[in-house]
Amino acid sequence: QDDLASPDYLSALHETIVAHPDAACCYSDIQWFGLDNHISSAPSVEGLAVNRTLAVVEALNGIPFRGVIRREALKRAGPIRITEFESAFQEFIWVAQLAREGRLLRVPGPTYFKRRYKGSTHDKWHDWPPDRKRAVWIEFGHGAIEALQPALYGNDIDCALRIVLERLCVAKPGRFLFYDPSSNIGAFAADFLEKSTQRHTFYRSVK
Repeated sequence: QDDLASPDYLSALHETIVAHPDAACCYSDIQWFGLDNHISSAPSVEGLAVNRTLAVVEALNGIPFRGVIRREALKRAGPIRITEFESAFQEFIWVAQLAREGRLLRVPGPTYFKRRYKGSTHDKWHDWPPDRKRAVWIEFGHGAIEALQPALYGNDIDCALRIVLERLCVAKPGRFLFYDPSSNIGAFAADFLEKSTQRHTFYRSVK
């Protein structure tokens, strides 16, 4: 662990989470250092459980990963998904699971200092070949559906599947795509659905 934090980091986040018992996590902004020096900030994630989960999937908001997390929410969120792709982008799925269990609150003031360095695991993902990125992006979509499922009822899975597919496939201003399937969206969507049907019974009625 080579990151740092301001002197008031833990005390400020702890004070906030104690004052908001419905919050699953409280977090600060991140000040990068090393090869980067910008500040990463993410707004609080509030609203209904399904909307909170989708908000993290859309924004790829990983900042709460380094916040103060309520133990009960930690248990309900469950473990980080282990995949054959070094669990690439699964930290975002885990934060989405955490958001499903309670509000994520940004606390202005304290700061987490995150080191960026050459050869980091996250940076190496971006150098992977397109076929591996494609597989990672499909796995990310599976994780998003799994994160959403406990907050859904009945036919809502149909709507959620369409929302996740749109998130994976459609470029928008400010939206990050780890893999851009625009050259053949049909094949990408069919592959995603086929793999989903093989793995999860709750997809079969949708397919």
